[in-house]
Amino acid sequence: NDPVPEDFLDPSRFNNTPPTRLNRFITDSSFQGYDGKLDIESVYLMTEVPVAQRTRLIGGARFETSSLGVINFVRGINDPDILEPPASLNDNFLPSASMVYSMREDMNLRLAYGRTLARPIFKEIANISTFDFANQELFVGNPDLMQTDIWNYDLRWEWFPSPGDVLAFSYFHKDLENPIEKTFVNASNTPIVQFQNRDEATVSGVEIEVRRALEAWHHSLSNWSVGMNFTWVNSSIDVAPTERVGLADRENTRPLAGQSDLLANFDLTYHNDRSGTTGSLFYNYTGDRLSIVGGQASPVDVVEKGTDSLDFTLSQRIGKGFSVKFSAKNLINPDIAMTQSIGDQSFPYY
Repeated sequence: NDPVPEDFLDPSRFNNTPPTRLNRFITDSSFQGYDGKLDIESVYLMTEVPVAQRTRLIGGARFETSSLGVINFVRGINDPDILEPPASLNDNFLPSASMVYSMREDMNLRLAYGRTLARPIFKEIANISTFDFANQELFVGNPDLMQTDIWNYDLRWEWFPSPGDVLAFSYFHKDLENPIEKTFVNASNTPIVQFQNRDEATVSGVEIEVRRALEAWHHSLSNWSVGMNFTWVNSSIDVAPTERVGLADRENTRPLAGQSDLLANFDLTYHNDRSGTTGSLFYNYTGDRLSIVGGQASPVDVVEKGTDSLDFTLSQRIGKGFSVKFSAKNLINPDIAMTQSIGDQSFPYY
């Protein structure tokens, strides 16, 4: 919290940076901060019961009490060490149940139900503002943000034709209460955004998963395997009245913010038990997704265009109980495009 040196504020030290933009990156003001606290107490019970020769029922429940709170302060005015954070208390009963039907020794049919939740993080509920350098926007916390309650329904068919091989098809559906979305709350030269709750949303989709040991193709590939996963998702949430400002012909529903309609993963893995060597190349594709929801301040949504990534990991066992690991991420370094559209025209968000 030392004062900013005067020479650091000299615009000439920034090549090709107009002085008028300097205030978007450097602000001389009192330091704002927060103390956050999250306490969770829980108990869990689980049981597995064979209900028929080929059918198992697995059930359980988790009960938890959570306390989440944040207290804001300005350095030199408040002493955060003597302030007790005001907390929001939540009692959550989270049941789960699944039924597994063994169609044969190497094939299962699974039906599952469960309730889960998603809590806000401290930054999202702290009543302070921070500047996001990547997106060039001002982020403001929302003290009234509530947790999201999620009801999950899954149906999965899986086949294990040989050790290490998997072929599976899944259908899933989720009902969300109080989903959290990133939303415009002010439109200016520097956009102001905030996470806010909506009433409810649904997410459903299908998934295909394949894993194959390459030894079946040729004995020289005994240490190699490939895996791939494709997921198609349909999400839906009602459009709020504030989203219709200036867009009277907008549809009644739209996708859930942050949810892509297509996800794809591919990996190529080498694993040698004798030498203790494991290497993997991972490719991931994430389809277009709504990033920031338009509102009364700025009715035009921001969409993050689909992007892909490539990562590599390598680990080597050294003696007994030791190993070294190397990883390289974002090898193709894709451009992240954020766009806004009006009619048939699209333009960059920043």
